Amino acid sequence: MSVATVAANGPFSRFEGVQRWFAVLGGAGVRLDVDGSQHSLTGSSAPFCFDGGSATQCELLAGATQDFNLMVRRRRASARMKRINGDLRWMTGAAGVVALYSIDGTASVNCQQQTLAVPAGSLVWRSVTAGVEVKLSAGNALWMEIAL
Repeated sequence: MSVATVAANGPFSRFEGVQRWFAVLGGAGVRLDVDGSQHSLTGSSAPFCFDGGSATQCELLAGATQDFNLMVRRRRASARMKRINGDLRWMTGAAGVVALYSIDGTASVNCQQQTLAVPAGSLVWRSVTAGVEVKLSAGNALWMEIAL
C-alpha cells in the first residue's frame, strides 16, 4: 500500500505476478493506457484493478494527482478495494488483512467489537479470520480486503 504523487505523464513501473489496484485521491485525475485499453479515473471513480505486469502509460488530465496503490503478489494473496461514501457492513470472505484509508474527513471502522476513528490521510489495518463483520462509516475512504 502506498500514496504517491504523479506529477508528469509517463509509464508505470511493471511488476510481474502482481495484482495492482489504483485509486485517485486528489487532483483532476488520470487516463491510464493498460496494454492498449484506455481507462479514465478521477477522485470519484471506483478503484481500478489491473495486472501489474501490463505495459501501463499514465496521462494526467489536468495537473498532478495524488493516488493510492495496493499491490499484492498473486501467488500469495488476492485483494479487493472499494471506495466508501457512507455506511457499509462487510463480512470478510477469507482470512487475511482488512484496511481502511481515510481520504478526507474522519472515518470510523468497527471490527471485532473495537471501534477506531481514522483521521484524514490515515490508514488502519487488522488481521482477521473469515466471516468477521466489519462496520464502516466514511465520507470518502478506501476499503481493502486482502485474502491470504
